[in-house]
Amino acid sequence: MKLSKLIVLMVTLNATVACGKKTTEIIREVPATTSATSSAATSAVIDSGQISGTVELEALGACQGVSITLSGPDQGQTVDTDDDGSFLFTGLVPGAYQLSVGAEGFDSAVATVVNNGDQNVALDPIVLLQETIPVQGNVDLSDGERPTGSSIELDGDLDTTPPQGLTCPDAGLDLQNPFDRADTTVRADGGYQTRVPRRSRNVEVTVERQGYTREQRSIPDSDIETAGDAEPAIVETVTLLPLTGFVNIVEGALVANRNINLQVSAFNANQMGLGDVASGDSCTYGPLQTFSAALPWMLSAGDGDKTICVTALNAAGQQVSFETTVELDTI
Repeated sequence: MKLSKLIVLMVTLNATVACGKKTTEIIREVPATTSATSSAATSAVIDSGQISGTVELEALGACQGVSITLSGPDQGQTVDTDDDGSFLFTGLVPGAYQLSVGAEGFDSAVATVVNNGDQNVALDPIVLLQETIPVQGNVDLSDGERPTGSSIELDGDLDTTPPQGLTCPDAGLDLQNPFDRADTTVRADGGYQTRVPRRSRNVEVTVERQGYTREQRSIPDSDIETAGDAEPAIVETVTLLPLTGFVNIVEGALVANRNINLQVSAFNANQMGLGDVASGDSCTYGPLQTFSAALPWMLSAGDGDKTICVTALNAAGQQVSFETTVELDTI
């Protein structure tokens, strides 16, 4: 007779990140059939089932020594991963098994496996993500507008030292940036909240909004180390300024002398470039110089309407340009 068997591997991803520690489960169905000519043949393979797979740690890759526990009808077994991250349980009787994987500083994973015979259940690769901690802060706009939609980007360094007892030959190689998952936007009330890996160091928070200055804040390593779900790491409040500026001519819009004085105002600029052209021509600028709110300027030769052009830059590399007109009449 034909003996039909069904192996069910169940894995479900728990997307809740409200806590720093989460559990991964997986759900998948793998049908399989074998032949048996007698009940004696069936009993001969009843304890030859296997469960195999691989484990990787985020940013560390495959590690030797990750502990994996399998509990089920024949009590429990524990094995450690090999240097390529692989593991294998053998001699399993039919039944439902729970496989648990964990490593210090990483979210745990749990898989439920139903094995009805001598099949080798090969699990999909299991990746343990970095344990995270909450980060929160506030954003203001100096002109009173709502900061809704301002973008929050995070970056930093990740400690790739393997947890105690593990050997990870590829630690830090081909590292995908886990901070990309932390990027978020600001709510209407100016608040935001996200999460970063607990093993983060030198974390920088960049706040940006179209038409406003870009600002950065640092999170001290000590705050990362002590933060938890009950006490998030707090980012210093950020105030964004409109990217605006203006230039005035002290002597007025009509001058009889090429030597004039300028008053310049711009968002927290630290550099500026100036130039003047005949009205209607495109602006050109001289070399960048240290920003000054008041400075002398010599107009280019020739009477007529002229456009005084200013471009200003801040430390973040943001730039804004503005201009004004003046008539030169030396006759």
